[in-house]
Amino acid sequence: MKTVYFFIFIICGHLLFPNWTFAQTKLTKPVVDSNSIGEWAGLSPPLISPLGHYVAYVIHQPHVGDTLLIKTISGSWRKKYPKANRCNFSGHDDKVIFERNDSLHFIALGTNESDQILAESGNYQYPEHGNGSWLAYRLKETPENLVLLNLLTGSKQQLGQAADYEFDHKGSAMILRDTTGGKASLRYLNLTTGTEEKIWTGKTGEFVGQLQFDDDGSQVFFFVQERLNNKNVNAIWYYKVGSKLALLKLKDGDPRIEKSLHLAGPLRFSSDCRWMFFNLVREKSVSSQKPNPKSSMVEVWGYRDNEIQPQQQSNEPRILQGNNSILKPDGIFWSAISTDGAHFQRVEQGDERMQTNARQLLGDFVVTCNPDSTHRADRRRFNPWPPSYYLVSLNDGSRKLIGKASLFFGQFTNSPDGKWLIYWNADKGHYFSYEIATAKVRDISVKIPYQVKDENKFDIDHIPVDGIAGWTKARWPLIYDNYDLWAVDPAGISAPHNITEGYGRKNHIKLRLFESDSKPVYAHGDSLIFSGFNVVNKYNGFLRFVVGSKSAPEGALGPYAFYRLDSQGAKDHSRDFGGMQPVKASSANYWIVQRESASEFPNYFGTSDFKNYQPLSNLQPQKSVIWLTSELITYRQQDGEMNQGILYKPENFDPKKKYPVIFLFYQMLSQLAFEFYSPGYTSDEINIPWFVSRGYLVFLPDTYIKSATKFNKPSGQWVYNSVVGAARYLTKLRFVDSEHMAIQGHSFGGYETEYLVAHSRLFAAAAESAGMSDFISSYLSLRNNDRQPVDLNYYETQQPGLFSSLWQRPDLFLASSPIINANKITTPLLLVHGREDPVVSWRQGLEMYMALRRLEKPSWMLLFDKGSHGTYLEQDSKDYTIRLTQFFDHYLKGYPPPIWMTKGVPAKMKGIETGYELDPNGSCGPTCPICRKKDYRTYYQ
Repeated sequence: MKTVYFFIFIICGHLLFPNWTFAQTKLTKPVVDSNSIGEWAGLSPPLISPLGHYVAYVIHQPHVGDTLLIKTISGSWRKKYPKANRCNFSGHDDKVIFERNDSLHFIALGTNESDQILAESGNYQYPEHGNGSWLAYRLKETPENLVLLNLLTGSKQQLGQAADYEFDHKGSAMILRDTTGGKASLRYLNLTTGTEEKIWTGKTGEFVGQLQFDDDGSQVFFFVQERLNNKNVNAIWYYKVGSKLALLKLKDGDPRIEKSLHLAGPLRFSSDCRWMFFNLVREKSVSSQKPNPKSSMVEVWGYRDNEIQPQQQSNEPRILQGNNSILKPDGIFWSAISTDGAHFQRVEQGDERMQTNARQLLGDFVVTCNPDSTHRADRRRFNPWPPSYYLVSLNDGSRKLIGKASLFFGQFTNSPDGKWLIYWNADKGHYFSYEIATAKVRDISVKIPYQVKDENKFDIDHIPVDGIAGWTKARWPLIYDNYDLWAVDPAGISAPHNITEGYGRKNHIKLRLFESDSKPVYAHGDSLIFSGFNVVNKYNGFLRFVVGSKSAPEGALGPYAFYRLDSQGAKDHSRDFGGMQPVKASSANYWIVQRESASEFPNYFGTSDFKNYQPLSNLQPQKSVIWLTSELITYRQQDGEMNQGILYKPENFDPKKKYPVIFLFYQMLSQLAFEFYSPGYTSDEINIPWFVSRGYLVFLPDTYIKSATKFNKPSGQWVYNSVVGAARYLTKLRFVDSEHMAIQGHSFGGYETEYLVAHSRLFAAAAESAGMSDFISSYLSLRNNDRQPVDLNYYETQQPGLFSSLWQRPDLFLASSPIINANKITTPLLLVHGREDPVVSWRQGLEMYMALRRLEKPSWMLLFDKGSHGTYLEQDSKDYTIRLTQFFDHYLKGYPPPIWMTKGVPAKMKGIETGYELDPNGSCGPTCPICRKKDYRTYYQ
């Protein structure tokens, strides 16, 4: 009995709240555990003062609370305010306003004066891009009254009663909503002139809904809703500076609107502010017919149905409209009305969907896409189906076909002069221009001498570049190749010009502008700042180029992660890294960036040249636990080609010891070499800090999936090529315990894990999460809780790389399926699935489990009732982490197996007993060499 208690103590201490590790003989820093996860600190996004002299951010500490830190960028002045947040600098960099203890405080920057209470209320707002000029707040004693504060002069203005208020983005105007006497009204306050106008007064019972300013705050349109005959009636009103009152532009029941349609949000101005966009919504009609109770409740699944029965039942969109009333529409259609009210168009018809972002719209046209009738049958094969794209006139509603493609890149981009549309055609792998006046289509990237899509080793899943980066003064679009930026003639006459002079390709650096959200126009001599990512050494940083200059760029890259876009390798399966886009002082050439590495917590740094960085924060929570280091490794694959991967080691690494290794893979992962992993429970792919701090090495090899049809090889062979090559490389390192290596993968990585154990005996243990085991049954199955058919296009043209249907190459489907070779598996396998997985059916795990059970192979399946495409509930991810750690500890470190592996957990005890306790007298199976020896004690020394 004492032995059982000892091992219960061991497992609780080892997994949940350890202050020591079994590999160490004296007390040192603890491993990553539940305590460190719960106490992990973080930083809020930084705020820089307009003149670039001060920075502010909030430090989040779960068991301490939030602390606002305000400090000078040059010098030692700093202030800390516990339980404070939300702050705003004045435009002159002389004071800062912040919220603390439900009150509004301010301090004089750079002084030793104490903070002063501005108002006993924390209810305040300021313009999003107002350069520190204005702030509005309510008084605690009279919360219905509003005060406007000029942060530059210190003057205050009593604005009277206002139920609600809203600034425009730039701080040039504000709208105040009043409800005095039961009647709603709106006031427009011009912050530049100080003049105020009452622009609208409603009738009793009318409700003012969403409101939208244009870019400079001189125009606004808004929804008004009233209740008539037990129905909500919506109207769109419009106001322009200089007018006496707002004008009614459109109302439900207008003869231009179908009787079944109603006005709805969201509201948007076009970028030239000549059009107002909104939705028309068709309210779902409810049939009064009820089924005959004597009739059979049967679903009829026809082979020509565009949507299978569960899809027909589940595709019910919802929209929140007006004063919290909910409609149940069966149609939502983008529509537009000109600001003068002369032209109205319902842009979307039927299945059409608008493709042009209204905020980027110039001129009198938009683009829509619609599934062409000749392609409707493809919906039984592919999802999405090939659409057709149309140019729609907002003036007369006429439509012109632009073209057809299975996928265009994002949205169409309009040229600043409204003459051209630029788009990416994935079928062709090129950018095209569409001339609005002539309807002529041109391939404009064909003259760029390099590919304008990713040039990595993939034959599938090519990542297009990031769209149009901007425009030249001559109205040429700026287009990326894999490395550099080009100005391209939309007319296709003149040769393209390389803006970055080939610097990116020459130095293996992918260059991407990060100031391109507004699609600006660039001229000769302008300064362009790029994020740079070196695809060889994985260095990241920023480079500043001058348009037209042949001089070397200013800035530098280094062994850090700063900020990257998708086409630079920003995203992988395990984390959504993009980093923080640099934040610029609005009136100074000074930037704040976030910098991190595998061993360096993401902190803030200031710079004016993107080469020299000044630390602005110094949060280092990883120093309180055993952390990790990373190393970029280049090795030779099984086919002789060179490949890359990342090796993670514990910070107390001893090269004289032997370490077990866990391989984690998906596709391209080497771009993560200098990224910081926060500790956490495992919910899909293993949490690297958790396992490395416990004495494991973790290796992430890049894997490449090529066309199975083209090379006549099953999909998994490309994974085998990479991972087995990496494993054999690591076995030659003297600090690697080659007899105790494991693999783990999630989703497609879960499939890869199953394929590897079915074709290799190198690994002592394997764990897969949400992976496919049978390509045939998965290909013909349902997904999203049996509501949708599987996207066959995924198998035939995307990630699995089959490039054929089941009936064209049944041999490849069979050869790619791990289930066919389940009898060859010797590696103990842990399968993890969720009943509510919308991507991969949990039955894929069930198939492999049933096969291995029949074959009497060591295997376990964890099936989480509330599990999705991962165990995203905290209690589930914590449970999975404990069991996964016990599983690897047993097979890779020789720890005793837990009871759930030796005796199991009865179904009736689900949620009652965990089976976490270690069972040194039990056995996980007759073939387990560790259980046969039962020599566990030596593994604890």
